[in-house]
Amino acid sequence: MNNMTKQKLRITVILSLLTLLTNNSTYGQFVPNRSIHEFTIYGSGGLSTFRYDLSDGNGHSGIGSNFGVGYTFFVNRQWGVHSGAGLGMYNTRVKADNAKIVSTNLIDEEGDRFNMHTTIFDFNEKQKAMYLNIPVMAIYQRNIQESLFYVMGGFKLGIPISGKYASTSTKLENASYYPDYDNWAFSQEFAGNGSFDDKRFNGKFSPGASLMISLEAGTKFKVHDAVSLYVGAFFDGGLNNISKDRPFINYSVSDPSDFNASLFSVSDKIKVMAAGIILRAHFDIFSTKYYRSEFRKSRKSS
Repeated sequence: MNNMTKQKLRITVILSLLTLLTNNSTYGQFVPNRSIHEFTIYGSGGLSTFRYDLSDGNGHSGIGSNFGVGYTFFVNRQWGVHSGAGLGMYNTRVKADNAKIVSTNLIDEEGDRFNMHTTIFDFNEKQKAMYLNIPVMAIYQRNIQESLFYVMGGFKLGIPISGKYASTSTKLENASYYPDYDNWAFSQEFAGNGSFDDKRFNGKFSPGASLMISLEAGTKFKVHDAVSLYVGAFFDGGLNNISKDRPFINYSVSDPSDFNASLFSVSDKIKVMAAGIILRAHFDIFSTKYYRSEFRKSRKSS
C-alpha cells in the first residue's frame, strides 16, 4: 500500500467516524434557534497536488496550502449552505527515466511537418500551480454532549490562475521523423536532434479548470457569542482531466537547438487532489451587529 493510498484511507476513516457520530447523536442548545449568517476566514494545509497517470513515470505528491473567505447561511439548527472563494496552491514532482515521448505535428524552419521522438533519462520536474476555488457546499451540524460536530459536502470549481515548472534531465535524445517524406533526422543538433546532456528547462503551463468533489468534517468551538472556530479534516478530489493537448517539446523555429520541454500534458489524465487539516474562523454577522449596538448604547448611557 503506497503513501497516497494510506493517506486516502486515513481521511476516509476520519470522515466516516465523524459522520457516524453526528447521525447517532442528539443536539442540545448550542445551535441557536434563529437563522444565522456567518462570515468565514479559513486556512488549510496538507497534501495538495496533481494526480498523474504516466506509463513511463510517476508523480509524487507535494505539500500545499489553501486560504480564503466564505459565507454560510443556516436555515435552521442543523442545516446550512456554504460558499465563498479561496486560493489553492498545488505542488507536484514528476519523475521519468528511459521514457519515450513523441511530440507530433511540429513545423520546422522550412515549413515541413515532423514528429519529434524523444527519450529522456533521469528526468525530474517540479510543478507549481495556483487555482481560484469556489465551493458550493451543504453543512450539517449537531451537538454531542457539550461539543458540536459538523459535516460539509458538495463541489468546488477550480479556475486556474497560474502554473510554472522547472525540470532537469541528465540525458535527452531527439530524433525527427518526417511522415510526408518517410524520412528520419538523427544527428542535426542545430535542428534540435541528437543527444543532449544535463539539460535544464523552465517555463509556464496552463492547466484546465477543475471540478472537485469536496468533503469536510470536524468540530466547532464557541470562542465568543459572535465568533466560532471550526477545526476539521478535508478532502478535495478532482473529477475531470485538467491536462491540455500540447507537445512535450516546445520547439522554436528561430532557434531549434534551444528547445524547452515539460511533462505536463504528457499524461493522459491529470486530476487535482488536496487533503489535510482546515481551520475556519466564523463570525456571526447579526450577533456582531447586535453587540456593537449594545456597546454604543452603554457608552451613551454612561
